Amino acid sequence: MKTVYKYKLCIDDLQSVNLPKDAKPLCAKIQNGDPCLWALVDPDETEIETIHIRIAGTGHPIQEDVKDYLGSELMYGGSLVFHFFTV
Repeated sequence: MKTVYKYKLCIDDLQSVNLPKDAKPLCAKIQNGDPCLWALVDPDETEIETIHIRIAGTGHPIQEDVKDYLGSELMYGGSLVFHFFTV
């Protein structure tokens, strides 16, 4: 059985998130002013793996090889747009 779980993120260029093994990151959005990652996970999985999330503002260079695009979100009244990727 799979379940969607939410993980709070920091507003950092690059960060690590520990998820159950074989979790599938679905999207990243802003909820109540905080960036969050939603992932499809097996809640019974005890093995943990680390994924890396890259948050880039529009026009900011991205040095890492990005894998999956997780979405874009407006922050601070729309004055900033952040783009979320797995790396």
